[in-house]
Amino acid sequence: MPNLMPGSIASSKKVPLTVSGGTLTSDATYYYRTFTATGNLVVAGGTLAADILTVAGGGGAVSRGGGGGGGLLYNSGVSIAPATITITVGGGGASQANGSNTTFGSTYTAIGGGRGGTTGSYAGNGGSGGGDSGLGVPGTGTSGQGFGGGNQNNTVTSGGRAGGGGGGGATAVGGTGTGAGGDGYVSFPGAGGAGSSAYTSWGASSNLAGGGSGASNGEFGFGGGGNGGVNTGTGGNARNQYWGGTDADGASGIAIIRYLKTAVA
Repeated sequence: MPNLMPGSIASSKKVPLTVSGGTLTSDATYYYRTFTATGNLVVAGGTLAADILTVAGGGGAVSRGGGGGGGLLYNSGVSIAPATITITVGGGGASQANGSNTTFGSTYTAIGGGRGGTTGSYAGNGGSGGGDSGLGVPGTGTSGQGFGGGNQNNTVTSGGRAGGGGGGGATAVGGTGTGAGGDGYVSFPGAGGAGSSAYTSWGASSNLAGGGSGASNGEFGFGGGGNGGVNTGTGGNARNQYWGGTDADGASGIAIIRYLKTAVA
């Protein structure tokens, strides 16, 4: 029998794959690590096969234009080598500001949602674009992450009562404002573009990265996703300029990493 040196048997054993970071949840098949704020994902002992969801912060509403939803980026079957990876979760944009990006290391970046437009500045481009509020140019979305914002109702000829455009969402373009305008206050805002409901089993919102509603000086309507709460990536709803109020901020983003329970020790 060979004369084994101390530790030689232990050193021949396979080091188990381990994963840490974020908030851990699970179902019958998968582990989910959810990041609602910036933190580190640590992979050690081997290569992890994972699906990665990153959602950026939503854009803030401005005047009559709704904020665009944060970019939603999904990557499946990603091989993650042993490393410590910084995950940055983007914040929602305040009024007149785009949302911030959410990043998975230097590999994946979900783009912050575009701000709503005003009569003096164009709507912002972003993951999804902000809604227009008088200049006729809604914000554009990022391919594979979201859709563009909607237009203001530009058929209004008097009274300044046009309905503003809704912000774009993860699965749909923002709605266009409607109504005749004038002193009758009969104008209606465009709804925010719908967000995604595909990741509810991951613990995410059922309207992830939806767009915020536009507004008008008359009637007011809520859109697909504005005011959706923290870590939803939704755009902000615009205020009703006649009744007052405050343009809503966009919501903060989220990142979720999913992998098979059988992949780890």
